[in-house]
Formats: sequence, structure tokens, C-alpha cells
Amino acid sequence: MKRIVRIAKQMTIMIVVVGLCLTVAESWAAEKKMPRRAIVAEEGGRSEPIHRVSIQSKIRGAVITTGGEEYFVDRGTIVVGMDGKQVNFRKMLVPCDAEVTYRDADGIRKACRITITRIHNNASWEWSPGGTAE
Repeated sequence: MKRIVRIAKQMTIMIVVVGLCLTVAESWAAEKKMPRRAIVAEEGGRSEPIHRVSIQSKIRGAVITTGGEEYFVDRGTIVVGMDGKQVNFRKMLVPCDAEVTYRDADGIRKACRITITRIHNNASWEWSPGGTAE
């Protein structure tokens, strides 16, 4: 009887160790799948600024941050979801946190790339009232 109890205890310890190993392996694999964040975006030797912002809403042609900053969006703007895949601007969920790579031309910020880093709980794909950006 003592032998059976000892074997049962050893089996329990082995199950716990295997479970911990699987947990560590899963977290390591999830880390490897996450897209790496770019510090500076380079295109043809030029570097473009990147702002980490909270996007509060979107209207046709622009996104608006919680601070009231506006980044214009056009067909050339690339939106990347948290899974690293490209997302259609119409289906982009807001509010969200994002890294916005942009060009500044005469005080107008034109978003080149929006990389979503976090989606808020109350996020929706719907447009905000306000029409289009001028």
C-alpha cells in the first residue's frame, strides 16, 4: 500500500512539472508570434516619426486621438492588427492604442501605418459622427 501511495505522489509531481513546462512553452511561442515594434520606420533612407497614441475615434479619412490630434488616412495607409495582419480601415476597432507612423506636410499629419497595440473593451468598428475629414 505504501508503494502505491509513493507512486501516486511521484505521478502527481510529474504532472505538475509537465504542466509548468507546457505553460512556459506556450508563453514563449506566443512571444515569438507577436510582431516586433519598429522604433523608426525607414523608406528609401528617410525616417518617419512614430507616435504612440490612444485613438479615440475614426471618421472617414482620419483618426482622432484622445488628445484631439488628427491623423489623415487614405488608401495608402496600412492598418495592422494585433495579430500582425493587415486590417481594412473600415473594420478597424476604436478606441484602441496604436503606434502611428506618419508624414508631416505643412502641418497636416498623414498616417502611413497604424499598428494597433491594444483594443479597448468597448471598441467598435463603427464610424464616429462627424462626417469626413477636410
